[in-house]
Amino acid sequence: MVNINKYFLSLILCVPGFLAGQASTVPNAKQWVQEASFSSQAKNRWVHRVAFIKSVKGSEVEFFDLDQKDFNEDTFFDLVTKEEVNSYLKLNAEVKPELFNSPEDYFKKLLQLSTVDTIVYSANGDKRWNIYSRSSNGTAKREFAAKEASSDGEPELKAWLIEKLGYSGFVLAKKGKYVLVGSLKSTKKAGNALYIGDSENKFRVKEGKAAFGGLLRLINTHDNVSVYEVVMKSKKPVKKGSKLLL
Repeated sequence: MVNINKYFLSLILCVPGFLAGQASTVPNAKQWVQEASFSSQAKNRWVHRVAFIKSVKGSEVEFFDLDQKDFNEDTFFDLVTKEEVNSYLKLNAEVKPELFNSPEDYFKKLLQLSTVDTIVYSANGDKRWNIYSRSSNGTAKREFAAKEASSDGEPELKAWLIEKLGYSGFVLAKKGKYVLVGSLKSTKKAGNALYIGDSENKFRVKEGKAAFGGLLRLINTHDNVSVYEVVMKSKKPVKKGSKLLL
């Protein structure tokens, strides 16, 4: 695990005026997030509307029993419930598991016709879970498989998914030296961050493959988003979609 505080201590000691902000030009997270709508389209390559599905057997789809409010609290996650998926099925009568040859066929339709952008599938109790995202053509793409989570509670599943993705936040928008960040961890615990270079088009950052991009200083937060200032960067600039270690 990268020691973010070590980097910031070095920065404070080496860069005069590091803590001197320019309040008049600093964006406000609440106002910024209200100015634009942030979708989870495939081109953005981030996780937002996620469904945890245990099994697909014929016409029966079993979801993990999770509390949406507890799962989402102060994060950019937006857990999709069984009730929401059922509403998609009613609106799109052709999306029925029994009409497809495999669960993957069902996921393709669900990702194509709903706002779900990520599916975690435990494959009928398999020891390795599959993670699917919406592909560039709007259907499903199997991103990777990973060892099952040790528990199926809300905190454990969130921590498991963050660990397997290899990051805990991403850049939603950029204004000059400031970025608006969606956090997969609670913003109540927000602090300074590192951004990962060349990660804007990656759905997953593999362990040991996170290239240092630069340092970000926390400015302000609102609900599930935060404003950060880029205070040190490498030759790899921070971009919309860049992944962060928070």
